[in-house]
Amino acid sequence: APPPVPEGGAAQEDEADLARRLAARTVRFAAAPAPRRRPRSTVVLYRAYKAGELPPITLTLADVTRPLLALALRDGPVAAAVLEQLAGQLYAARDVGRRQSVADGLEKALGVAATWASREGVAALHRAVAACLTRAATTDDPVSRTPTAASIAASARAAGQDA
Repeated sequence: APPPVPEGGAAQEDEADLARRLAARTVRFAAAPAPRRRPRSTVVLYRAYKAGELPPITLTLADVTRPLLALALRDGPVAAAVLEQLAGQLYAARDVGRRQSVADGLEKALGVAATWASREGVAALHRAVAACLTRAATTDDPVSRTPTAASIAASARAAGQDA
């Protein structure tokens, strides 16, 4: 027989009925599927190298410079840095007789720079001249006397920079 209902209230539930009712409400989920195992990629080993031994890799100068030049064509500050570094390193690698031709080329470029509309181009050229000057072996080095201060100042004025 069910327990009597008290006045103005609900009937008291015993613990066993409460547990059965709550168990019926509990949501049960299906077991989670086991994670799939991916097959491991296999690496084919053609040759094993001893400790300290390096594989025979050959890089040409073009393999290095092509991506660098492609980047320089798209980014002005990178182009200026590449020009500066290349001019300085190539100048330092030349003997004194060939350095004169580099210095003459810089002088011609400074003369043409007066017609450039780009301040960045003139600034990059000035940085290239400065890189060559820092690598000059002596004060009698060709780059120390060939790009004259007047040509440097004229190109700076033409580009709207302070000389």
